[in-house]
Amino acid sequence: MKDYQVIFTEEEFDLFFKFSFVRNPWDKVFSAYHFLLQGGYQGYNREWAMKHLTPYRDFNDFVSNGLHRKEVRRYIHFRPQFEFICLPGETEPHLDYLGFFENLTQDFKYISNRIYGQTIPLEHRNKTSSTEHESFLEAYSEISRRIVSELYGRDIELFGYQPLQTLTEQQLIARDSSYVKNRPAL
Repeated sequence: MKDYQVIFTEEEFDLFFKFSFVRNPWDKVFSAYHFLLQGGYQGYNREWAMKHLTPYRDFNDFVSNGLHRKEVRRYIHFRPQFEFICLPGETEPHLDYLGFFENLTQDFKYISNRIYGQTIPLEHRNKTSSTEHESFLEAYSEISRRIVSELYGRDIELFGYQPLQTLTEQQLIARDSSYVKNRPAL
């Protein structure tokens, strides 16, 4: 039984320009944790965080003792990214372009030019002040780093991330050879 609804025919789907953005899983988990503790977007984020994040004494305690829990792993902010961009039952994304959060400005420029024929300004919303907490690069204990590696292994493998590193040139090269379909020059 299908747990999804078909919206487009296969032929229509193939005609569309399909893109997505991904983020370093260690950075994504760290950012989601702090975003939710600060209240998130709406009241339900705050309520969820109060129930599922505040029982832990800090970030590493949460990763070590809470991140593996089913109700946490199913919450949209902590779900693996491949689940959003792979078709149901598939293990590879069906994309024409894969953008990296760490390369957001440049990747968004490419996408806006591809869709609109011009660069559209990208607003910076939901910015957390870097003075509110340390960088994700400094936040992880060895144990919590390993836990994220295990829980988000498919994302790490698919998108070429390395533990506690920012975007690498190798990721951009792999992306360009794997996900950029018929890339026109800008």
